[in-house]
Amino acid sequence: MKIKIKKIYCILFIFLYFINTKNLYSNIENKIIVKVDQNIITSFDLQNEIKEFFFLNNIEFNRKNIIESKDRILKSLINRSIKINEIKKYKVDRYNQYDFSKFIDNTAKSKNMTVGELKKKFELSGLNFSSFTEKIKTEFLWNSLIFDLFSNQVIVSTGDIEAEYQKIIINKRESKQYNLSEIILKNEKNLDINKILKYINDNGFTEGVIKFSSGASTINKGRIGWVKDYQLNNNYLSELLNKEVGYISKPIKNLDKIEILKNNNIKVDANNELNEEKIKKDILNSLKERKLKFFALSHFKQLENSEKLWKVKNLELGWKADLADGTMRINGNFFVVDVTDMQTSIFDPSISNLFFADNAADAEIVGLETDLLWAPENFEGLTISAAVSFLSTEITNVLIPTDDVQVGDELAFAPEFQGNLQARYEWDLDSGMVAHFMPHVSYSAESYSDIIRMNRDTIDSWSMVGITAGVSSDGWSAELFVDNLTDQRAELARNYVFDRPRVSYARPRTVGLRMIKNF
Repeated sequence: MKIKIKKIYCILFIFLYFINTKNLYSNIENKIIVKVDQNIITSFDLQNEIKEFFFLNNIEFNRKNIIESKDRILKSLINRSIKINEIKKYKVDRYNQYDFSKFIDNTAKSKNMTVGELKKKFELSGLNFSSFTEKIKTEFLWNSLIFDLFSNQVIVSTGDIEAEYQKIIINKRESKQYNLSEIILKNEKNLDINKILKYINDNGFTEGVIKFSSGASTINKGRIGWVKDYQLNNNYLSELLNKEVGYISKPIKNLDKIEILKNNNIKVDANNELNEEKIKKDILNSLKERKLKFFALSHFKQLENSEKLWKVKNLELGWKADLADGTMRINGNFFVVDVTDMQTSIFDPSISNLFFADNAADAEIVGLETDLLWAPENFEGLTISAAVSFLSTEITNVLIPTDDVQVGDELAFAPEFQGNLQARYEWDLDSGMVAHFMPHVSYSAESYSDIIRMNRDTIDSWSMVGITAGVSSDGWSAELFVDNLTDQRAELARNYVFDRPRVSYARPRTVGLRMIKNF
C-alpha cells in the first residue's frame, strides 16, 4: 500500500484569505489532495470533515481555526482510509451493535441532545448524519478486525493476573476509580510538547483536546470515563496516584504516541472486602485489552509505513531434487536480501511495557537453507530428515542519529548456523498396531540479542537431544517422549527489562506421555 500525499491542499487554503468565512468553500473546485492506495481524498472530503469536527466540538468556523486544524484533520482522514482498506481486505462486516448505539447515544448526551435531536442538528448544519455514523462504524469494524487477527496471540497467564492482584492486596489500599480525559499526540520530531502544555495551562484541557488531540476520544472532547485503578498500567497509575481532582499529568510515552491525562473525578470504594473473583476478571480483561491495543497500534503503524516495503530487494535461487531412485528429496534455496529502513524490536519501559518496532538501519543478508528427506530402500520403515541453514548478516547503514547501532554488526537472532537431524523407525506389531522410535538432535550457533548496543548480549550456542517412542492405531496414538535429554541449559533469547538482563531458557529435561484420540 502506497500513500502519496500531494500538497494541492495548500492551494486550497490560499483562497481562504480572500473570501467570506460564511462561504469558505462555496467556490472551491473539488480536487484530489491525497491518494491512499486506490482511494482518494478530495478537498470536499476535507471540507466536510472540518465542518463536522468544528460542529461536534463547538469551534467557530473561521479561517484561523481551519488553518490550525487542517493538517490534523487530514491525517485522521488518511488513517480512516487505511483502516477501511484493511477492513475490506479481510471482509469484516460485524461489530457490537450495543456498544455502537451506546457510543452514538453518549455523543448526543454530551451535547445535551437525544440521538434524534443530534441527527436534526446535523442536517440543519448541512452535515450528513449517516456519514458520521459510518465513520464510527469504521472504528468498531477495525476493533473487530484487530480482535480477529490478534486475539489468539493475546496470552495472559494466571501469574500475570495474580501479580496484579497481589499489588492490590499488598498495598492494602482502598480501591479507586478515576474519571479521565485524554489528549493523544503523535510522537513526531517536530512536536513542541512545551508549547502544547502552555496552551493547555492558558486555555484549559478541553481546548487542548480540540486543538491538538488525534485520538478517537476527541469526538467526546477527550473523555474516556471511569477507569478502575487496577485497570491502569503502572505508567498511568503512578501519574494519578495521590493526585487531586483536576490534576493534569505529565506527558506519558506510549508506543509512537504521547498521552496527557486529566483526572476529572475520583470515586473511592470504601468496602475493604475485596471481591477477588470480580477483580481478577477485571484484571484479565484489562490486560487483554492492553495487549490488543499494542497489536492494533503496531499493525496500523506497519500499514502506515508499508509504502517502504518495496525497498526490500530479494534475489533468490531455489531447487528441488529427487535422488537415489526417488527415495531421497533435497530442497533448498540461496538468497541475498538488501534491506533499507529495517525495523527492529525495541523494549523501552519509558514508552511501553511491550515490544514495539521502529526503523533503525539498512542491512544485507546472505543465506543458504536446505532440507533433506530420505527413506533408504534397503531399510524399510526408516525415514531420515535433516535441515540446515547458513546465514551471514551485516548492518550496512545506520538511520538513527546515535551510536546505539553500528555499521558492521550482525543482526539480532541471526545465528550463522542452525541444523536439526532426526531418524524415525516404524514397524508393525502383531496386534496390528504400528510402533515407532525417533531420536532427534538440534543445534544453533551463537547469536546476538539486539542490534541496539546497550541491549546487545551474546546468546550462547546450544544443542539439544530428544527421543520419542510410541504406538498408534486407527484413530489413536500414545507416545512417550524425553525432551532435552542431556538437560542442556539452552539460551533461546535475551533482552533487557528495566535495565536488567532477562534470559529465556529452553525447558530442562522433560519426560512425558502424549495420547491422541481422533473423533
